[in-house]
Amino acid sequence: NPNGVLEGTTTNNIGNTGGFDEHFNGGANPFTTQSIDWFSVSGASIAALDYSAPSFFKAVVSTNGTQTPLHGYKLGLVYRPEDSAVYTNSTFNLGANLLINAPQKLFRPDGIIDATVYPGETNQLGANWDISDVKITIVGNNLEIDGKITPNGGAANYFSAIPDGGRKTTIWLSISTAPAFLGTVQTPNTINRVSLKLFNSDNIDAPIVGVQIPNIISEELYDHGLNLITDNSIDNTTTEDDVLYKSEFLLPTNIDFAGMRTRISAFNPVTLEDFVLENRYISFGNSITQAGVIQVNETFSRNFNLPPTSDRNHISINRKASLDASGFAGYELEYGFLNDWRYWLLQNNVNSFFYDPTEDHNGLNKNWQRFYSGDWLLRVSYFTDLNGVEDFNHYTYKIRPYEDDVNVTQSTALTVLSNGTNPTALVDNEIIEIECIFTWNQNFADEWVEFTVE
Repeated sequence: NPNGVLEGTTTNNIGNTGGFDEHFNGGANPFTTQSIDWFSVSGASIAALDYSAPSFFKAVVSTNGTQTPLHGYKLGLVYRPEDSAVYTNSTFNLGANLLINAPQKLFRPDGIIDATVYPGETNQLGANWDISDVKITIVGNNLEIDGKITPNGGAANYFSAIPDGGRKTTIWLSISTAPAFLGTVQTPNTINRVSLKLFNSDNIDAPIVGVQIPNIISEELYDHGLNLITDNSIDNTTTEDDVLYKSEFLLPTNIDFAGMRTRISAFNPVTLEDFVLENRYISFGNSITQAGVIQVNETFSRNFNLPPTSDRNHISINRKASLDASGFAGYELEYGFLNDWRYWLLQNNVNSFFYDPTEDHNGLNKNWQRFYSGDWLLRVSYFTDLNGVEDFNHYTYKIRPYEDDVNVTQSTALTVLSNGTNPTALVDNEIIEIECIFTWNQNFADEWVEFTVE
């Protein structure tokens, strides 16, 4: 009856509500989104949610240490159009018009990937997107939330017709300080409950990323004695700081490549996160082209504190005609680098996985040996640049720490020759005899020793 009033009263006041980032009981929001990073399927970093291709995200949320394995979380995704005509006077429901995807699923912070594909609502133009590969992990006082968003072809067509600034999309996490959604009655004004925004920006048509360079002839890794360590019994392992990576490859002729990028990065094959440790661009702008072949011969000094004749003190890309094949020209890349020479320098973009308050700069430094831990790998890569698209080649290598062989033990004794004393450290202005004793508890078919003073 539109002329009447219906009224009901309850004393069981356990309901509460709030907008995004608002405490459901009107109190202060104790949760903070620290960061969210986006990646393409190939692992390349992208700026935001991609409406034209699948994209992965990793968000970090500060919880002040309130979260436990007993908690559960819900995840949601919604398109927030500026034009209300999108969702008013429509024969489709609100969820479809706003492309809402809010799986009726409690995701536990168990660090396990949920590979289930959760489909979203489909709008009148056939656009939708799926949520999958969700993983939530408790890391110290933080939550790490990983997931994958896959738009369908209708979403690509739908959003491509909307100008920048009009494609705002929100991803949120339902989070609380109580064992959420477990069916137990909680005192409402003691629960910090928030729908926390993880992402709140335009979705994008991410730039096209390159493909694997198809014609890689060889890849080799050398230590500072120019010992080939590619085929080490521990795959692609280096202990010494100074290393040389060499690769021979072919590029198609009659193509005007703009240059080449070399890079060392830490990469997580599980989350597809990637952060750059070292990056150098080599332009081909000064190289001449003959018969459709770029005659590039570029060498750049690394300026490391190494002997002048060291092969690990430069980056070079050179034409190598002996590799030529029909329609392809040969080249050789030499990439010298140091694993651990500048560990004391601040590395601002280090992933939060490596945060350690006992380390220099809280662990945010360039000690590359630390980046080969957990799921993380180290990669030396090079990219060819053609019209802004970078085709790539990645080579994974390991940094093996000193003294990591359990079958070998070593001791060192110092003797001052002038007085026969045995100090525990080197002494100024004295001739010191250094005796190193190596003991192994198994028989080797062959042994060799390389003595290095650093």
